[in-house]
Amino acid sequence: MSTLPDCCHNKSILFSILVVTAVATNSPCAADVASCTFDEPVEATSWVGESTAGWDSPWIVPHPAVSASIEQDRPLRPGSGPSLRLAFSPSTQKIATSVWRAPGLKNGIHQVLSFDFRLESSLGANDVSIHDARYPKAISENNSAFVIRICGNKRGTVAAGHWAFYDGDRSAATIDWNRFVDSGMKCEAGKTYTCRVTLDPKDRTWKVRLSDGERTVEREGLGFRCADTEMPRYVGFGAELPGNKQKKPDGEPLVFRIDNVHYEGEAPEFAPPEVVKMPATSAHGHFITRRGDQLFDGDKPYRFFGANMPGLVLPYDYWFWLDDRMVLPTPWEIEDALKTARRMNLGCLRTWNLPMRQAGQPRAAFMHVLGPRQFNEAAFVHMDYLLALANKHGCRLMIPLTADAGGYLGGINTYANYRGRSAADFYSDPQLREDYKATLKHVLTRVNTVTGVPYREDKAILAWQFGNELDRTRVPEEIQTAWQAEMAAYVKQLAPNQLLAYG
Repeated sequence: MSTLPDCCHNKSILFSILVVTAVATNSPCAADVASCTFDEPVEATSWVGESTAGWDSPWIVPHPAVSASIEQDRPLRPGSGPSLRLAFSPSTQKIATSVWRAPGLKNGIHQVLSFDFRLESSLGANDVSIHDARYPKAISENNSAFVIRICGNKRGTVAAGHWAFYDGDRSAATIDWNRFVDSGMKCEAGKTYTCRVTLDPKDRTWKVRLSDGERTVEREGLGFRCADTEMPRYVGFGAELPGNKQKKPDGEPLVFRIDNVHYEGEAPEFAPPEVVKMPATSAHGHFITRRGDQLFDGDKPYRFFGANMPGLVLPYDYWFWLDDRMVLPTPWEIEDALKTARRMNLGCLRTWNLPMRQAGQPRAAFMHVLGPRQFNEAAFVHMDYLLALANKHGCRLMIPLTADAGGYLGGINTYANYRGRSAADFYSDPQLREDYKATLKHVLTRVNTVTGVPYREDKAILAWQFGNELDRTRVPEEIQTAWQAEMAAYVKQLAPNQLLAYG
């Protein structure tokens, strides 16, 4: 995310939202599916944009009052996001921000992005913008974008202070002010406006609906073509104050608030398979419980034969890492494996740990964890089927959530590498502990798309495991014990009815 192009650096006031439909593979945040999970509204005093001209720079420099993790670790998944309140002080020429990673909006998939916007101060004489990607540099038939703006001063046919929709020229690579259409709705301070933008997958155009609670305006067929490689995947909210070129304080802060951010859509790289719904019924009548050193299924002692079956998560041969072998199992393959296990009187199966992308490694569809706090929806849909079919066929599962030994598909060392740490730091470093907790929370609170049952309420899960063969000798016993107690308390808070194993 960066500042507006030179053609927009003037004294008129503009408010823009730019959402890009792009399928890029070399963007640092390409094709993330992803949720905004701030517990409280985020507040910042300013975000200072980089000084390079135009939209060439992909990043912005945040004000110290707000952690850069907002930009890098807060992906926007299907679902609802948090509130955001930003106050911009007119102390620099360029101010911009990027808060939520968009999922790489893909043509051909129905998508909806909506949010509430409220201006809490006067627009003044400064430019204001909300956007999510850099300015388009080239034309591509594969991509489409929409733009909405508020023009403080008259722009073409758009009246000052009015919301405007962009009706783009499909053969132009840049935005033409003459193609903005006045919505007829003025943006007034203190008033809440609900914006809803829908992608029509048939003709790759956008429909924009804007409401102030009293009236609604709508426009269809919007959009323009944009380049694959120029678009980071961010839904960002920020401002520009280019009128103050001396970078001296001038005027009152610009303050606005974003609420009820909601996104419905999918990731382009790893589109989840079409979900065939299954009944939320189970062959399991109870959670497995522990009494002393015995396990119980209801009031009956629970005894079983079991086996490791890593192919339930990923059929692979790590001796010959061939791309065509690194493929997620299909629902048919999962069900065939479970039926075979039951014919062998195997009552419990242990999967492999969740594959995690190594730092710098290309993204792949089989990776469940794409980085700290980044998850692959497509891979988790396959796990949805695994749980649904385990309930159908009466199998219990033990699921390791990371690995130490056997970490060739990602493990504690992978978490550590992302933060410039060692594997031993996994147990003591506060950032690494929070990264791992984010994975725990994502998995345990996930709602199965096939059955509608949250993972933490699924009776097919005999136990979660912290990881595969975690080496207790990496750190002193007191550190290991403290880590284990902290993580166990966190898991039991989220999933009190399921067992937990060290691994």
